[in-house]
Parts: sequence; C-alpha cells; structure tokens
Amino acid sequence: MKLAARNIVALVVPLAVVACAQLQGLDSYENVDCVGDDCVDAGNQPDTSTGNFDTGARDTGPACPACTNGQVCDPKTAKCVECLPGTKECAAGSFCDPDDTVGYKCVLGCGVADDCIKAGFGQDGGADGGDAGKAGDAGDAGAAGTIACCNNRCVDTSIDGKHCGMCGNSCGASGACCDSTCLDIVSTPTSCGGCGIVCSNNNITTPACGAKTCTGTCDDGWADCNMNKQSDGCETDIDTNPAKCGGCNKVCSSSHISTPVCTSGKCTGACDGTFRDCNGNKQVDGCEIDISNDKLNCGGCDNVCSNANIAPSCTGGVCDGLCNGGYKDCNNNKLVDGCEKHISGMGADVDNCGDCGVVCSTNHIATPTCNGACNGACDTGFGDCDNNKTVAGNGCETNVFTDANNCGTCGTKCSTNHVPAVCSNVGGVGKCSGACDSGWGDCNTNKQSDGCETDTTRDSSNCGTCAKVCAAGSRKCDASNCVAGSKYGVTTSPATFIDACAQAGMTRYFATAGSYPLLDDEVSPLRTVFGSGSFNFFGTTQTQYSIALNGEIAFGATAASTSNYGGNATERTGACPLPDTSTAGTMPLIWALGEDLMTRAGSGVCAVTLGAMPNRQEVITWKDAQYWNNGPTGDHLTFSVILTETANTIDIVYQTLDSAAGGTTPAQVGSSYVGVQQGGPTTTPVGEIATQYQCDESRATSGTKVRFFQ
Repeated sequence: MKLAARNIVALVVPLAVVACAQLQGLDSYENVDCVGDDCVDAGNQPDTSTGNFDTGARDTGPACPACTNGQVCDPKTAKCVECLPGTKECAAGSFCDPDDTVGYKCVLGCGVADDCIKAGFGQDGGADGGDAGKAGDAGDAGAAGTIACCNNRCVDTSIDGKHCGMCGNSCGASGACCDSTCLDIVSTPTSCGGCGIVCSNNNITTPACGAKTCTGTCDDGWADCNMNKQSDGCETDIDTNPAKCGGCNKVCSSSHISTPVCTSGKCTGACDGTFRDCNGNKQVDGCEIDISNDKLNCGGCDNVCSNANIAPSCTGGVCDGLCNGGYKDCNNNKLVDGCEKHISGMGADVDNCGDCGVVCSTNHIATPTCNGACNGACDTGFGDCDNNKTVAGNGCETNVFTDANNCGTCGTKCSTNHVPAVCSNVGGVGKCSGACDSGWGDCNTNKQSDGCETDTTRDSSNCGTCAKVCAAGSRKCDASNCVAGSKYGVTTSPATFIDACAQAGMTRYFATAGSYPLLDDEVSPLRTVFGSGSFNFFGTTQTQYSIALNGEIAFGATAASTSNYGGNATERTGACPLPDTSTAGTMPLIWALGEDLMTRAGSGVCAVTLGAMPNRQEVITWKDAQYWNNGPTGDHLTFSVILTETANTIDIVYQTLDSAAGGTTPAQVGSSYVGVQQGGPTTTPVGEIATQYQCDESRATSGTKVRFFQ
C-alpha cells in the first residue's frame, strides 16, 4: 500500500527536502524507502487509498490503529504518537523526540539555533542530556551570538560546561564555562568553585583553591574564623586579640587577671595579687593558683611543700605545718625537706638532740646516743654529774674515781665527819677513802654518808677500834679502853627520826598559846610506859615516866620537879661528867638535851605509843623548842627520844639543832647534858649509875643519832 504523502518538516526546514529522507534516516525506520515524496515499506508498495502502509503480501509488520486526539500512527511500532518526524511536527520551541516508552513525543528543544532564539531561549542551566551525534543535532550559533542548538537542546555556549564556546566542547569534571572559555574551578583561586569566584588575599600571601573551596595558608597572626576565605580571607587577628588569641574561639581567661592580654598568639596579662599561672595556660584558666596558701605551689609555681615528717600547709607563701612528734625543721626550710631532723625517740639525731643544734658530747662517751636527750654510756671512771651529756654540758665531765663530791656515782658526797673528803679508785669503783681522825672510826664502813662516825675513845661497842665490845663488868669505854663502870654502853644509833606530834593518838604538852615568853620549866603528868607495859632501865623495871620541858625524862611514880634539869654552867649544881650530883641526880633520868628550854605556841612536847607487843615504841618529841631567853626568833630545836620494848634501847635522834640564823648549832648545845643515869652518888654499885654522851662539849648537831644500850 502506498503511504499518503505527508509534509514532515523540522521547524524551518523546507518540507520537500526533509519529508521522506528524514523519516528514512531514523534508526527505527531503517526499512522505510522513499518513492518520490512518499514513504513506503521497503517490502511493500504504497497504498494511497488508505494513507497507511501497504498491508498486502509484502507487509509483515503490525497493522496501525486509528489514532485520535491529533495523534498519528507510527508505522514502525503501530502506535499512535504525538508527533512523527516528517509527518507531524511540534509547536515552536519543541521538537519531535523518540521516547522508549511512549514513542515519539514533543519535548522542549530545538533543531537549529534559530529555533532557540525564536522561542525566546535564554539559558537552560547547562548540560542538555540529549543523544550526541544524531543527524541534525549540531546547530549554528544563533542571533544572540552564544545561543546554540546542541543535541536538540538550546544552550548558551558562554556558560554551558558541556558546550563551552561551541557544541560538544566539554570543560570536564573540574571545569566550568566562563565567558565561552573553560576554566579550572576546582583548584584555580581566581575561579574557585565557579566563574568569577576569586579567593580573597586578605592576610593570605598566596591564595589557593582546593575542591572548589578557597584555601590558602593564613599569614602569621591571622586566622579564618568565619570559615570564608573567599570573601574576606583570614579576617581575624589572633596575634593580639584576647578574645581570639592564638586561634578562633580561644578566649583568654579573666580568672584572677584583671586585664587579659594576647601577645604573639598567647594569652598573657599580669596575674592579680598572689595568684599565678602555674599550668602555663592563661587561655583556659588564667591565674589558677593562689601561691599564698597552696601547699603544692607555695610561694611560687611547683614549690611543693615537703611532707617529710610533717602535715604540710602553706601560709603567706611559706611552707608551714606542725612537725610530727620527735621531728623538727632545723634548717628552716619546710619546702625542701620538711621536718628533716629526728630530735627525739629511738635513734634520734645526736647532732640535733631534743632540739636543733643540740650536739651530744663525746667527752668520755665512746658512743653518744639520743632519744630526745643525749645519752650514751660514760667511760669507766667518769660520770655525767650535771645531767647534761651535750657539748654544752661537756658529756661525762666528772671523774668519779677522784671527785669527793661525786665519789663512785654522781651526787655521792664524801662526808667530812672526822675525816678528810677523799675519793679513790678502789677495785674499779670510786669510794670515799680518807683516813679517820684520831679516836674516831668508820665502824659502819660508810665514809660517804657519815664519815668516821664512831668515837672509839668512849663507844662501848667500838672501844679503841671498830667492833671491839666492852664485855659485862667492864662496859664503859674510857680513852679507848674498856673499864669497869656503867651498865649502859653508847654508840651511833641506826634509828630514823619519828615525829610524835605527827602521829595519830599522840598527846601534846606545853603548847598553850600566849605571848613571849611562853612556857618554861614545865613538867608533864605521869605517863605509863608503852601504854600498859614496862621498860628495863639500869636493871630496874620502870612502868611510869614524866617529861620535863627542859629536855629530860624521869622514871618513877613521882613526877619530876621543875628543878630537874642540867641547866647551863651557872645553874647546874653538879659537875661533868655524869652522874649529876644535884637534886636532879637522885632520880632515874634520860638527859635528851638537858638545858633550860622553852616552847613556842602550837609546838610543845608530844608523846605517843606506836606498834604492838612485844616491840612497841614510846616516842617523845620536843617540837621546835628553843633555849630560854633567846627571844621570839630564837633557836629551832627538834629531837625525839625513842624507847624500844624488849630490846630496851634508848635512841635520841636530833632532827634539827639550828641557831636563829640557821645553818649553825647553838652554843648552848655544848653545855647541855646528853646521857642516862640511875641515881646519885649513893646509888650502888658506884660507877655503874651513869653513861654520858656529852657534857660541856659540842658533839650533838643536826642529824646526830645516839643509842644507849644495856
């Protein structure tokens, strides 16, 4: 069948030229032939009666349906289409374009550049996406100069990256078309990311472009803080700006910095008061440390107060704190070494013992030690008698083999009682060793405490020499020889002083208050010995006694009279030695300190019985008496007589025999009787009625102790 003649026109192309030839050139119409201006199936004859392709014996294709709505039949696909090249054209500004789904349809586009100009085309934004190489796609530059039809698309070749300056001239992935010229917009700083986009050189010596973004290194001291190097480059001063110091968003801290400052990109500024920037970061926390009280930065950064033997603290910028027990800061530097010296306790420092600078002496100390005080054993023969083993105290300064005031041990003073004070090395021990005065012996072998305490010329237990006891029948020692005489011997007493006035149950006599002179020449009522017992005196049993204020005790059922006293030389009727031949001598007497005595208010004479049978003691104490008529501030005389049951010993212990001035024995003591006697000259046997310790001689002093024994 013959295809009806149709005018297939491409916009401004003459119909006679393009009708059959254009249709024949299409890929989908390769089997179309031209017979004159008619298009026929290459295997059929045209059928002019139907206007369709011949469906006779040569037609092997599908039948074309009747088309409506202005559509035409595409003989190749037998589909009704919107347009068909060479048969039905599209409106101005469009062209007939094949579509894989619906077949030919009108789309915006062109055939030649004039199509674009006539359609009022300005710019479609670039790539057309059409098929390259189709017949008639390439167009000529239009009247606008840069408008062209490329691949059936209207393009502006001055800006189109796929058709820059001419159709088909692509600028590639890294290019852009700028004024019909391809430029690199990926890495070119004058067209970075697009035409005319010039990277700023503000504080950028060498602007640069990378990945279509302005880059380039900021000049020293500047930064791109708004992230826009294209418009204003490196716009921010980070060299001197405290709000952006050394970098964007780096704000200098104002913590203890009144005026933050940025210098060469670093936060500076003066710290306030005692605050310091110890971590070297004034940007983050300013001056974060108060060095006046921070023990880790005391007085300066990194000045860490030592914790050696101390709980450290910082006060006023100086390391402080209380030292641990036994330690002290001797170099005045608690920053470096705390309390560095061990001044007390085991193994303390011998050069700082007890305190700083106290050095233990090595004077006669082989190995000084310290436990808070200087110690260390003294060398043999030496002692630390001033109790100071420091250098200042001179260590073990005393030779205890030769020093009579420190003999054998410190403070052991050799007595001068009838012996010179001498200390000697006796078998490796310092001992008091002076030779006794003639007629005296060290019978208790203790020259240290009482020297040569025994009068060997009259001591019945040490007659002529120590331990020589006068036997019965010759108990009296006279001129160092035992002779017939008194039944009582006399020796140094081992007793200790007992104050009857301080004992419970005592009786006080002669203590009536009054003005001076107080009581004188008084005698007590009779007392029973030991409360209910007896005392053997010169072989006679005595059950009662009375006390005379004048230093006497009289045995018997009759109280002593006021005249029973030895008195002084002018008052005493008898003569030394005992027995006394006066009226007083007619009674059994103990002369404790026979003289004219008187008492003070509140003192008097006290008597008391102590202990239990058969070892009771009768104690009589004259308490702070004085010699008659020596004035209200006179002598001070305190002494006790102690009678011991069963042993029948008489001990007289003189605690104090001091003058009013003190420290010396009153002169009257030398004229006082001290002794015992049974009776007067008529008493038998004659020669055994008295034993004398002193009479008109000074023997008794403070501390003297005398024992009379049978």
